[in-house]
Amino acid sequence: MNPPALVPEDGEVVLVVDDNDPLRESLIRMLKSAGIRSVGASSVQDALRLQAVHLPVVAVVDERLPDGSGSEFAHVIKEHNPDTLVIILTGHATLETAVEAVGQFYAYLVKPVAPQVFLQTVEDALARRRAVAENRSLVEQLERRNAYQALHDPLTGLANRTLLDDRLGQALADCQGTGLSLGVLFIDLDEFKLVNDLFGHEVGDHLLRDMSDRLVDSCRPSDSVARFGGDEFVVVCPVKVSADACHIAAYLLEKLAEPTTIEGVEHRMTASIGIAVTASGTSQQSAETLLRDADTAMNRAKEAGRARWELFDSAMRDRVMERFEIERGLRNAFEDGGFEPVRESWKL
Repeated sequence: MNPPALVPEDGEVVLVVDDNDPLRESLIRMLKSAGIRSVGASSVQDALRLQAVHLPVVAVVDERLPDGSGSEFAHVIKEHNPDTLVIILTGHATLETAVEAVGQFYAYLVKPVAPQVFLQTVEDALARRRAVAENRSLVEQLERRNAYQALHDPLTGLANRTLLDDRLGQALADCQGTGLSLGVLFIDLDEFKLVNDLFGHEVGDHLLRDMSDRLVDSCRPSDSVARFGGDEFVVVCPVKVSADACHIAAYLLEKLAEPTTIEGVEHRMTASIGIAVTASGTSQQSAETLLRDADTAMNRAKEAGRARWELFDSAMRDRVMERFEIERGLRNAFEDGGFEPVRESWKL
């Protein structure tokens, strides 16, 4: 029993090029009977025109044409579309030409060719062409997925730190000369570790996804939201003045504090937000500096009681540096023996 005819996909066309009109029409009828779309040409010029219009996936080409060589035309086709499979027809086959065709063309058929052999060869070529296209599609999908995963957080789908750096750098460049400032909001969920400890990481992940969705839904299209790591998020937002960034932070605090019910348990999260804003219309501050300043302000919000926002100012950096110097001095003093433990004697 013969296998069922291969049903061509939409857009698949077989180009038949032969100056023998009866033979060409016979081949086209065979293909039509098998449900395969085809177009015919009697010369290289006609074939070039049809090739440009139909982009055939398989070309059946007579080796001797009135205005050129079928092999040369086949090479032209493959220059336009390397995936086109070429089947050469010839009535003057020699061992030398057959050997030469190996590796260059899909198949080499000698006239007169049996209808079953011809149809089977074309169907096999179509099947192979589809397999190549499917493999390429899978590879492209894999490449796109890998590229996406390299720039996005796997849990929330938000931009990761790598993409955040790129977007922040671009946002700084965009603000230059526009009169706008750039606000960076560093957001840390309060006591999130307690949620993981009490309810488990699955609930914690659910909350992280919920918080990320709220941030995206609450921000403007011009803003960028990223997951910085753990329970930390960053929002990059162009603003006119610092007060605008503060209003955005206050609004986000309200949205994040709305309750979430997971497995019948209501959870209410709060967040601490640090804000850093560039000078109007300038990009002199680096992305790293803005993130560091926003992080410093966020830590100040934590120290001040959580569930609040703080706007960075230079005094915060001075306090951080002062504390750093004190801690470093104490550590060096202990290491150098500058401190001795206090011993007290107690008499009963």
